[in-house]
Amino acid sequence: MDCGFTNQLLRALRLDPTLYRDVAAPGARTEQAALVLILAAVGFSFANSARSLVS
Repeated sequence: MDCGFTNQLLRALRLDPTLYRDVAAPGARTEQAALVLILAAVGFSFANSARSLVS
């Protein structure tokens, strides 16, 4: 079941248990997991910067 990256993100947000079983396999989608962490860190940094500009 090879889905697009955006579809996988949406399935993760919906807490789809089949997605978590798929990515739990050894070596499965490590690069995508790293990308999600990087995007989350950038988003968090952007939100903090915007918050500091407002206050």
